[in-house]
Amino acid sequence: MKMSFRPHQLLPRGLFWLFVMSLLMPHMAAAGTTLQVGNGVELSFAAGDIDIKSGSGELFGVEIHEDGMVALTADYLKIDADGTMGGPDWYIRTLLIKNALMPDGGLFINQIEAQDIFAGAFRGDTVPGDPATVTEQSFIKMTNLSVEAEKALVSVDEISSLPIRLAESSSGTPVVAKSGMAIKGMTVMPLEQSPGNDPLIDKLAERGINSVELDLIILSTIDVAETGMHVGYEVISDIRDLAAIEFSVRFVIDDDVYERLLPLLAAPEDNGMAMLGLSGAIAVESGRLVVDDTGLGDIAFAVAAAEEGVSEAEFRSMARMSAAAGVGATFPENVAWLLPPIEAMLQRGGRLTALASPDAPVPLSSVIGFAMFPDLAIDQPGIALNQHP
Repeated sequence: MKMSFRPHQLLPRGLFWLFVMSLLMPHMAAAGTTLQVGNGVELSFAAGDIDIKSGSGELFGVEIHEDGMVALTADYLKIDADGTMGGPDWYIRTLLIKNALMPDGGLFINQIEAQDIFAGAFRGDTVPGDPATVTEQSFIKMTNLSVEAEKALVSVDEISSLPIRLAESSSGTPVVAKSGMAIKGMTVMPLEQSPGNDPLIDKLAERGINSVELDLIILSTIDVAETGMHVGYEVISDIRDLAAIEFSVRFVIDDDVYERLLPLLAAPEDNGMAMLGLSGAIAVESGRLVVDDTGLGDIAFAVAAAEEGVSEAEFRSMARMSAAAGVGATFPENVAWLLPPIEAMLQRGGRLTALASPDAPVPLSSVIGFAMFPDLAIDQPGIALNQHP
């Protein structure tokens, strides 16, 4: 089942237009207003009023047109803000938007809530999660999202930020010590359910699964210590009745390097060499990957076998032989203990756990050496691999 749904494109575009509405509010003071704001963009609302200076107020029946086409509509928008709209001191206490629709992308969001956002601190080079833009009470939550992709209907019960914790580095620089995002109840339902049209849908149907449901949590943490800043990232996903995946990694980085690195992250494509130069001062402390296969592997092998015109057993055998050849050629010194858990996972699924526990933090610059001597990528980080049914 191939889909063209790209949430990383649709959601930012939708939020862009929602903030366009907010940025234009200083010009709105009366109901039934239509504004031509340049570049083919027109904004109108049916009722409501707004404070011209701060932007606080309510709007009903909001529409944004781009080049004569409806780009976004919202039934209701309420904002409570301080400072001067669009100025560096603009602070959004609360923001509420109901029934936002992007007709072109087919994206619908039933409700958007935001609180305690220093909107005036956002610039073109602002890094997401910049401590200048949030407080420990800041949050954003979107509920009941839906979008129709090429061959599926995608819905999400809730996308929300996780609680924020702020701290200071040893030099006194503010940092976001804890933040994250949670996606709850994401459902992908194929639009075409007729048997025989798609092997993936057929195999899911055989298990009584008509839609794929998943939850996702992304979390980042920073602990400030005398030895430097310990930065951690964690991703937890649960694909119901099919699989669960957990990934975490922890780095240690010098305070000074962290402060130099942050501005580079705003435009990583333009700062690749500078970031590479800092990689020697960033080291991996630990890592963990857990893949719990409760049915996804069986379906994937069955679909692949059908596409190759062989039995599932034959395809599994081919996969194990390919894995043996690849692991043996790449990691000749470690193949004896690396291969058995990989083969067992390919044969019968279960849980595969990979741990990295180096005796000392491993600089990211070591990747260059790993490319020349791949076995070092196993030995130096202290990789351990286990499989359980």
